[in-house]
Amino acid sequence: MLSFDDIAEHDVTWGEYHIRFGGQIDSPYIQHVLSFSPEKLYQITMAETYEARHTLLYFGCCPGSTHSFLYESLKNASEENHDFYLSEMTPMEERTHIKTPFFSDPDAGLANIWRWTHGDETLSGFVYQDHHEPLREWGYVVWDESRLDDMGIFKSPWEPLEISSDARLKEQQ
Repeated sequence: MLSFDDIAEHDVTWGEYHIRFGGQIDSPYIQHVLSFSPEKLYQITMAETYEARHTLLYFGCCPGSTHSFLYESLKNASEENHDFYLSEMTPMEERTHIKTPFFSDPDAGLANIWRWTHGDETLSGFVYQDHHEPLREWGYVVWDESRLDDMGIFKSPWEPLEISSDARLKEQQ
């Protein structure tokens, strides 16, 4: 977040608190900023001057912090109900238990890949599950329907990816 980095890099008080710029998403200071309303995040992102960013991000004597806000919110977003498997839900159960998107997307790729990977999941496994981390790294949720169809990805059943720590390190290098 460039606005956050600008303040962290130049503000003397933030320097005293050892607030790093270029921080990771799990930084409690970044988590605090991410807990703001979409409107405030938009204002921070669009602020054009250091002074404007400072006004939006400065919280008095020290920067605000929230430990694991986003991570914990996503982990706890799914209902704790293990009785409903996506592949076995009726249309009525789907309307009751699956939240609708905020906007209508004419490309069915996102919905289809989500259904394919979550078919054998219960409600508690629908949001930000650790075993789906390789998929998030792969960026599967932004693939369009034509790309998925061209790959023939739906011709076989979903199998969770198992990537060892060593393989991830090699991939990152």
